[in-house]
Amino acid sequence: MICPARALGFEKVMTMLEQCDGTDTLPFDASIAKRTLVAVLFMISPVVVAEATPTPTTQEQHEAVGPTPSEPPRHMQLNDLLGKSGSERDALFRSSEAGPIPEGNASGEAIGPLLTRLFARFVHDVAWQGKVFSRHPDGTTTLVNKLGPEGDKDVKADVYYTESWLDGKKCIILDYRHSTRWARKIRDEIRLVDPATRLYLGVVFWGKTRLIDFALQFPAQPLPAAR
Repeated sequence: MICPARALGFEKVMTMLEQCDGTDTLPFDASIAKRTLVAVLFMISPVVVAEATPTPTTQEQHEAVGPTPSEPPRHMQLNDLLGKSGSERDALFRSSEAGPIPEGNASGEAIGPLLTRLFARFVHDVAWQGKVFSRHPDGTTTLVNKLGPEGDKDVKADVYYTESWLDGKKCIILDYRHSTRWARKIRDEIRLVDPATRLYLGVVFWGKTRLIDFALQFPAQPLPAAR
């Protein structure tokens, strides 16, 4: 078992935060962020690392257990997206179809440069837990966000297909222009990256500026046909 600070590259993150001190463009006090970072790293459960063992060669494996049958493809889960780099997520988003406009209660995780699995869990628990999509009798879809520790449903958005600002191809947009005043500059784009697990990858824009990514995962059930 190792200290979570070491597992997450604590010194590297702290150095980045120290470089941010006094920067007017940041929407937070870097000194407060550093104290929060230290508290979170040492209050949340530590990371367990298995001891490394020598990897047997292919020949040794065959001699020990014989040929292994091919395994079924592994479907993607929400945590898999947290482990990908920004360029990997971009490639996945660009290569994915928009998929059907979702319906139901989705669990959500924020994804960004400093949002490791640990911080994503912290954000999920105290700030944003996901979104609830509702289809109406006239065929339109809207959503509300699940905010705060209790998952209060607030901040509505309209949901429809349009072209992505990222690559110009079809995507599902979460449009906040008619929402709460402070949220009206937000534009989310999502695409379905794994139909089997109902996993969507999203990109957040503030005005025309790209901010962070996020993931939405819905409970397993048959998906409606794409339009």
